[in-house]
Amino acid sequence: MDLSWIDNSHIFSDKVSKQLRYIENNRNLGDNHYFGKGGRKIYFRNEKSYGSKFTSRATGLLELFRYWNYAEYFFLINMKQIRTGMTF
Repeated sequence: MDLSWIDNSHIFSDKVSKQLRYIENNRNLGDNHYFGKGGRKIYFRNEKSYGSKFTSRATGLLELFRYWNYAEYFFLINMKQIRTGMTF
């Protein structure tokens, strides 16, 4: 991936460029602790899943918030736009 734009002094100060390079060099390249990928499906990992066995309203609410967190994680910009009413 070409990240040479990070060093563009017309866009970023030297300090910001260094911070972006630090993030690039220290990003996680391994497996994600919370999400896994099996084929085209993304699934929750390291959490107890109740599947479709919603035995109570509390369990259903827990699954709803779990799904909401999934949407926030992968679609953060879109969710912020929805909440604030921003459009581009």
